[in-house]
Amino acid sequence: MLLITPTYLSWCLYLLSTAVLCHRCGKLCTGEVLKVQDRHFHTNCFLCAQCHSSLASGGYFFKDDKYFCKKDYQKLYGITCTKCGEYVEGRVVSAKGSTYHPQCFTCDRCK
Repeated sequence: MLLITPTYLSWCLYLLSTAVLCHRCGKLCTGEVLKVQDRHFHTNCFLCAQCHSSLASGGYFFKDDKYFCKKDYQKLYGITCTKCGEYVEGRVVSAKGSTYHPQCFTCDRCK
């Protein structure tokens, strides 16, 4: 029979209040842990919400409380250049409802 003393109970409550839990699996984080936007993850739990590939070693995108790899973020939310069809990142030119890379925005007449 387990005897639960007030001291033991206080210690358990202290451990629970200071424990770091993985945001994805909810289990106690020990060993290597990633901290992303005030959330903690086991390194093998920090995954793309779409394709489930690891995000632990590279960049990520965050939208609607989910983390995405670059490829899936662009497929779901990316904007493509009207001229070349590639995804637009960084500097863009917008004209008449269309979006272009700066180098793709050229005069149709003189090209």
